[in-house]
Amino acid sequence: MMQGLYRLEHLMRLFQISAEGKKELRQRIALPLLNEMFDWMDEKIQTFTPSSPIYKALNYSLKLKKELMVYTENGKLHIDNNHVENKIRPVAIGRKNYIFMGSHESAQRSAMLYSFFLSCKLNNINPEEWLEDVLLRINNTKASELHNLLPNRWKKA
Repeated sequence: MMQGLYRLEHLMRLFQISAEGKKELRQRIALPLLNEMFDWMDEKIQTFTPSSPIYKALNYSLKLKKELMVYTENGKLHIDNNHVENKIRPVAIGRKNYIFMGSHESAQRSAMLYSFFLSCKLNNINPEEWLEDVLLRINNTKASELHNLLPNRWKKA
């Protein structure tokens, strides 16, 4: 069933289906597959004891059913977060290096900057342009509007 879901995603990428088209195909093809999969889980979970690892895995998935199906309602969403995981891997690999940042505060600041710059990269933004613009505008921005300066919402002044 999972292979079917990922096969659909692969084909939609291959044929460059629009976000609206993805939503329609997911509703027509992926949603019934997901419902079948969750029905199967509901049935199978009864055959395991609550202490077994498979019971715990099925129970975890069943509790998150609504969240796991959200991507079928929006063609702009992805089936998983593998793309983001791969993009932040350099940060995860470098974590041990952060021990040598000098202080806890320095490590936190570095992690924040890494996050901002990787967010810029994910949003096809030049990090230097973003940072320069944000530093010039941040003092005149209301606290309630600061979220608009984040890379995923930023519009150059």
